[in-house]
Amino acid sequence: AELWAALYSPSEGAAPGRTWTKQISHTLQWLLAFMMMQGHGPLRRIFRLAAYLNKGQRVKVITDASPFGMGAVLVIDGVPVAWFAIPIQQQDVEVLGVQPGDCKGQQCWESLCCLIAVRIWRTRWASERLLLTVRTDNATALTMLAKLKASSEPLRVIAREMALGFAMGVFEPDITEHTPGVQNTIADVLSRRSDPQYQSSWSV
Repeated sequence: AELWAALYSPSEGAAPGRTWTKQISHTLQWLLAFMMMQGHGPLRRIFRLAAYLNKGQRVKVITDASPFGMGAVLVIDGVPVAWFAIPIQQQDVEVLGVQPGDCKGQQCWESLCCLIAVRIWRTRWASERLLLTVRTDNATALTMLAKLKASSEPLRVIAREMALGFAMGVFEPDITEHTPGVQNTIADVLSRRSDPQYQSSWSV
C-alpha cells in the first residue's frame, strides 16, 4: 500500500518524480528484512506421512487482549503447555499510535497479540506441516490472519509483520477460528493481568 501510494499519487511538497523517504521507509525495511532472513538456499520442505494422513500434532493458539494487556495460551493435542500475559508496552504505543486504555485501539491489541503468539511459539508450528489453529474472539484479527490485509495503517503494520513471521516458517496456519468472548475465559483473564481494576485480585 505504501509503495502503491508513492507511485500513483503525488507526494505533497516533493519535487516532480520524487517521493519522501519516510513515506516508504517501513516497506523498504520490511523487504530488506525478508531478503536477509532467507539467507542462501536450498529452501527445503518436508512432508511427513503423519501430516498427509492428518495425524500430526494439533497445535492451537488461543489469544485475547484488553485495553491494558495481552494474553495467550498454547495447547498441543488438547493439553495447555505454555502461556503468556504481558502489558501493552510504550514501544507498541509509539509504533502503532494507539494509547492503552482506549477502546479505539482494541483491534490493534487483538491483532498484535496474535502476532506475538505466533512469533513466540514459532518453533512449535513452523518446522513441519501440522494442524495449526489460531483462535480469538476478534473478527478483525481473524481477517488479518487469514488474508494478511488490513484497512488502517496500524493494522497494516501488524499484518506485514505477520506475513514476515509466516515467511520464516514452512507453512501458514491451516485454520483461523472465532470463539465467542464469553467462552475465551483463560486468555481473557491473562490479558487483564495488567488492568489496574484486576491487579488486586492476583496473588504474587
